[in-house]
Amino acid sequence: VRLLSEAWREGSTCGFGPGARRAPGASPSPPPPPSGAMDGGTKRIAVEQAVAVDPERCFDMWLSEVWIGGLGQGPIPPTILKEGDAATGAGNIRRVGFCIQEEILEAKRGEFSEYRIKSGPFPVSYHRGRVTFQAAEGGGTLVTWAVSITPLRCTELLNELIIKGVFRSMLRSLAASAAAKAKVS
Repeated sequence: VRLLSEAWREGSTCGFGPGARRAPGASPSPPPPPSGAMDGGTKRIAVEQAVAVDPERCFDMWLSEVWIGGLGQGPIPPTILKEGDAATGAGNIRRVGFCIQEEILEAKRGEFSEYRIKSGPFPVSYHRGRVTFQAAEGGGTLVTWAVSITPLRCTELLNELIIKGVFRSMLRSLAASAAAKAKVS
């Protein structure tokens, strides 16, 4: 698993927000990339994992085993509150963890799934995620799970640790499931 973290924010003593004060002597951060849904937060976090199946199969496994089934998310599986499109999951709303509701906004089978935290006690004011499935050289799929977030004041490190840990666990479990299924076939 390769971890990527890139802060898109102005410097501050707590490390948040465009309106926050910069520490004395700190140089301004570079401006955020052009506006878009994944650029709406002040911090971007991403985790990558190679999975030994083609992108369409990987997408299907991610949707059924991770998003719906809760693979790699601990002992409490998600609860599906609203069924989405059968092929892509678009429109699906699930409840995870401590009553956090997540909604798949848009998806294209074998390419990406984009979602948001709709509600719940997660220490962010903005959370938009995108899982991409890219054919890897030599076969398989490179899965990248990225989020753009705006952490609540002084929770940046907590958010990063939680998000990276959870994404790592889910993607490693997905890769292990794909490998196990390949051995059975």
